[in-house]
Formats: sequence, structure tokens, C-alpha cells
Amino acid sequence: MKKKKSEKKNSKPELKPAHKPSTECDDPFSLFEDEAWRPIFEAAFCKHPEHATSFAHLIYVIYEHIERGGKDLKRGSFTLLDIVRLAYTYSEEHHLSFELYLLYL
Repeated sequence: MKKKKSEKKNSKPELKPAHKPSTECDDPFSLFEDEAWRPIFEAAFCKHPEHATSFAHLIYVIYEHIERGGKDLKRGSFTLLDIVRLAYTYSEEHHLSFELYLLYL
């Protein structure tokens, strides 16, 4: 008798979301809890809710690329790192590093 995949010895449970994406519940499958995002979203979108739709659209395009895999996955990954680079330009660390660079000069 063949064992089912779930009956294999030492098999790990499949990682998958516990909820459908439209739920308001935190999901242990997510890399971050909602509370990690909430202060950022409130600062960015409370006064400008129209920016929330633009942001969601950009993130969804990245999501679609990641889901397709292959070269699109690499483009999605590159784009996420590029967002980190862009966010850095708004950070206090960026301003401090520029001041340090000026001192160097």
C-alpha cells in the first residue's frame, strides 16, 4: 500500500495561508503582522487616501510578477530591493551619511 504524501515519515506540513487574502485576520503565513504596517499606512494614507490605491496597484504588479516565477520573479525581487533603495533616500540614515560624506570631503 502506497503512503499518501501527508503520511510520509518526517514530512513537514505544507506552508500555506490560513485565511483567504481578503480577511482582516492576521495570518501566521504572512511575513509580518498587520500591526507592523499600520503605522506606516496611517502616516502615508490617512491624509491622502488616494495614495493607498496607487500603492496597492504598485504592490499588486510586483505580486503578479512574483507569482509568475522565472524571470518575472527576479524582476519582482529586484523591484522590491529597488523600493528599499528609494525608501533609504527618505531616511534619517541617508541624511546622516550625506553629512558624513561632506565631512570626508
